Amino acid sequence: MEILFENDKSQKLFSSKTALRKKFGEAHAVVIQRRMKQLLALSRLSDLFTLKHLRPHELSGRRKGQFSINTKDQFRLLFSPGHNPVPAKEDGGMDWTKITKIVILEIGDTHEHQNR
Repeated sequence: MEILFENDKSQKLFSSKTALRKKFGEAHAVVIQRRMKQLLALSRLSDLFTLKHLRPHELSGRRKGQFSINTKDQFRLLFSPGHNPVPAKEDGGMDWTKITKIVILEIGDTHEHQNR
């Protein structure tokens, strides 16, 4: 899968082992790097859903159109499709089989501020 980044700052962070360690700590940085390699190895987004241990899922609410995979504890690697327009099925939903590039957004807690 092709991986893009939301901005230059994110690209620098995710491309640097040192920057990841500084921001997230050694153990979490190692997991983040592993997740990036796993995403790169995929052909299309639909392949991600065979990796159940990553707990991949499409988000809803204010994060509709984004996806997340588990990194460490409550934290998730958040990303969105990198296509414009996003490939769609006849019913209007995303066609995960045609999404071959993603945009990395952030490492975050998708449940934070959930009740606000």
